[in-house]
Amino acid sequence: MPVTTCRHRWLLVGLLGCCAAGCSSTGKKTASYADEESGLKSLFRSKVAQASFEEEAETIPAKPKDEAMLHLTFAEWMEDAGDATRAAQHYREVVKAKPKNVAAILGLARMDILAGRMVEAEEGLHRAQRLSADSADVAATFGQFYAARQDYEKSIESYTKAVQAEPGNSDYRHQLALAMVRGGRIEAAIPHFASTVGDAAGHYNIALILKEQGDLVGAERHLKIALNKQPKMQEARHWLAEVRRAQGLPSEPARPDAREERGSGGGGGGGGEERGAKVMTASAQLIAPGKRPAEPIPTESPRQFPLSNRHAEQLQNQK
Repeated sequence: MPVTTCRHRWLLVGLLGCCAAGCSSTGKKTASYADEESGLKSLFRSKVAQASFEEEAETIPAKPKDEAMLHLTFAEWMEDAGDATRAAQHYREVVKAKPKNVAAILGLARMDILAGRMVEAEEGLHRAQRLSADSADVAATFGQFYAARQDYEKSIESYTKAVQAEPGNSDYRHQLALAMVRGGRIEAAIPHFASTVGDAAGHYNIALILKEQGDLVGAERHLKIALNKQPKMQEARHWLAEVRRAQGLPSEPARPDAREERGSGGGGGGGGEERGAKVMTASAQLIAPGKRPAEPIPTESPRQFPLSNRHAEQLQNQK
């Protein structure tokens, strides 16, 4: 017997039990438990109740009407949870059932990119492009593909198409800004950061990318800008000290307002550095849209290329 059928039956049993108990309590309050039990049993034995159960069972399908939709939902859950292997398995099930489903094809392509299967990823992307040439999701996934290959010019071009198709999508715009910084177009990236994560967080993200690229002087400059715009940004303060230390420079002293808030009465930047080291982990993480810049960045591994907005109705439209 299907689990869903059993659950629905027990739900009906519980509801009927509550009704029976309610009727006995509002009627003869002196009725014994045995009388109530006897009445309840006779109720369940009645033909009316049996017919009700059978009718309910017939309305509950043994399997979901659209198993592909279920697989797509699980795939997206697994992808969000960082389980690329299981996500890919579920995306494959959707593609097997509905070969023209663009959402599943793109999902599988993203998993191939993460796994380094670039040939398979490119094949999937071109297949999705043939099915939905004007799709913003297709363009954004191409942007992710080219960024993974460090072809930032093509990545910028693809993300630009995605942003033009969906100007209000903050994920696409943020990824465009990241590709611009990695491709050396820092000034062009600043307005996109400002509209997605804010000025301070934007300069902070620029600094982290420059730090990864070995440009410590540029990273220091943008960290200072971030702190000027948001003095209480602990992440920027910590990495400014780290970047200066890597250059053989003394850490800058903590700002007076920050020192007072921390209750530090002494001079120098030692206390500020120690507090920053406790807040941040050894590896820096970018601030993504929807994340408060002033809060400590989570320690779990971030998704380098956040998922774009996926619409479940695509599954219904693709046959």
